[in-house]
Amino acid sequence: MEKLFRYVSGELTVSRQSINENNGIFFHFDFHSDMNGLQLNDVPENIHHKVTATKNFLKTASVVILTPGTSIVYERLDTGEVVANCHKVPASFFRKRMLTVDEIIQSFSVLVSGIRAIQKNIKIVLTLSPVRHIRDGLVENNLSKARLLEGIHRIVAEQPDVFYFPSYEIVLDELRDYRFFEKDLIHPNGMAHEVLWDYFCRNMMTEDSRNIVRRVEKLITAKNHRPQFPTHADFLKFCRFQMEEIDGLQKILPQCDFETEKMYFRQYLH
Repeated sequence: MEKLFRYVSGELTVSRQSINENNGIFFHFDFHSDMNGLQLNDVPENIHHKVTATKNFLKTASVVILTPGTSIVYERLDTGEVVANCHKVPASFFRKRMLTVDEIIQSFSVLVSGIRAIQKNIKIVLTLSPVRHIRDGLVENNLSKARLLEGIHRIVAEQPDVFYFPSYEIVLDELRDYRFFEKDLIHPNGMAHEVLWDYFCRNMMTEDSRNIVRRVEKLITAKNHRPQFPTHADFLKFCRFQMEEIDGLQKILPQCDFETEKMYFRQYLH
């Protein structure tokens, strides 16, 4: 995450020399495989679009939520650099280690400063992923999460407008029943998502924001409704009301795209 924002700020740039190839696929160690390409020039172009989109988002965002998942990193043996993705390169090319708490705090500090350089009034919410990295070992996973927690709380204490949302504690302490997890017993399921979202709305949003959320949720429910009699006057009245509601929400949330909802209700009014 820190590296991404260093690219966004322009401190880091993508050079042709930093692009690698494995089995006919070109990639960059600092980015997800979504940026990969079959031609060398595809990779910097894909990265440029993603970095630009991230920067444009931050320029208009009032809140950004960051969710680290593990303190365990992989470093290239040839350069010592931490990679974001191994891209199926053999494990012998990397060294695996766990970041120290001081390294985590330093990284968060750079990250927060980088975001604030783009949007100085932004609020930052830090959470900790409740997904356990069991392939690293249960003991190692718990130590990894503990180091992240320490780093997060240190940054929250030191930085203004940086907050902590306890999704990790809610899932592991309040939702301990396995009915809140997928079949792999690692990833929280839809029921857990609903509990977390409700908790977030109640504790991290103003009443005005919660009202807007409820209006959007009602609109989505209305759009998913399938009418029995689509030409009936009552349903057409319902569609006209939803179109007016979309216009109202669009004025409040100009950054949101309601075109799919508009198209759905408009098809019944013509």
